[in-house]
Amino acid sequence: MTIRTTTTSVTFQRPFNLVGFDRPQAAGIYEVNTEEELLDSVKVSVWRRVSTTIALRNGVTTQYLPINAEDLYDAQARDAAPLIRG
Repeated sequence: MTIRTTTTSVTFQRPFNLVGFDRPQAAGIYEVNTEEELLDSVKVSVWRRVSTTIALRNGVTTQYLPINAEDLYDAQARDAAPLIRG
């Protein structure tokens, strides 16, 4: 079985929270790792996401927490939406 890992950076302009976090995270740049496995197929190469993690840095330590990729996309959309002040 072939596994690949893709590392990307996501930027949040405002504090954000994801399912499973015990508190909101500060605005900033975060590293996200996605592992995918190659599915056996005769006609085309197909990759299936196995896991997604986000790196949370706290001083000198880094904690890698599993996250749901769809929750991350939703949080990015909320972050990109204009603030409604009222």
